[in-house]
Amino acid sequence: MIKNYNNIVDIYDYWNKEDQALLFSSKDLELTWFEKYLLNAVMEHAELQNLSINIIHVLGCGAGREVYEIAKRLKCKIIASDFSPYMINACQTNISKWGLEGRVNIAVKNINSLGETDKICQIAFAFNNTFNYLTPLSNRESCLKKVHRILDKGGYFVGVVHSRYGSLYPTINGYLKAIYFLLQYMLDFKNEPGDKLGGNGKLKSKFHYYTKYELKQLLQITGFKIVELSTLGSLSKSLGRGRYASAYNNLIFVAQKL
Repeated sequence: MIKNYNNIVDIYDYWNKEDQALLFSSKDLELTWFEKYLLNAVMEHAELQNLSINIIHVLGCGAGREVYEIAKRLKCKIIASDFSPYMINACQTNISKWGLEGRVNIAVKNINSLGETDKICQIAFAFNNTFNYLTPLSNRESCLKKVHRILDKGGYFVGVVHSRYGSLYPTINGYLKAIYFLLQYMLDFKNEPGDKLGGNGKLKSKFHYYTKYELKQLLQITGFKIVELSTLGSLSKSLGRGRYASAYNNLIFVAQKL
């Protein structure tokens, strides 16, 4: 069900563009309410486990939006990486502007290239829906194994991914998206269930959208224990923010290396 467009590009070519970096550099530095929840949650879990946090790795850091808030809350070394040189240049500009050069090391790096030479960290963050841009399934599994490798034993992987169900705000688009993925599951035997063209402007690339069960299974088979896994709808209700009729677009998770 993925259509053939002339403007479909590889995910690297989609993100490694100056206009994308400029767009994300201009966005609000404030974390979303659910990202703040995740940051607080992992800090509480780490404290309960007496885990000393010396190094944090921000995967798919983009222009560094979440780095600023994490650096304010956690006084440790931070590694920020992204596969786009344009994004890393924008991140470097922001790191200098925020006076964080002494605490933040940045690197042009693909998650799949993480290896034994990378520093071991206690927490890895992937807030920017980074794992939605990994196709096919073998790539997602490989990248999760690489994240597992760079974490200390007992360390945490924290992230956000787009769900197959719902939209960020309760609109008809959320229901249409759910219908699309249901039809894809029944009729499309060429593409993996959950794959869909996404993007903004003139370019499109293949993204992968998750179900809660799928994400749980994927984290578990790559060596993680699920600490928290929720739709935004359920999380919103538990925090007294009200409940939407859908999955509310995203899934949030905290997973621990066994």
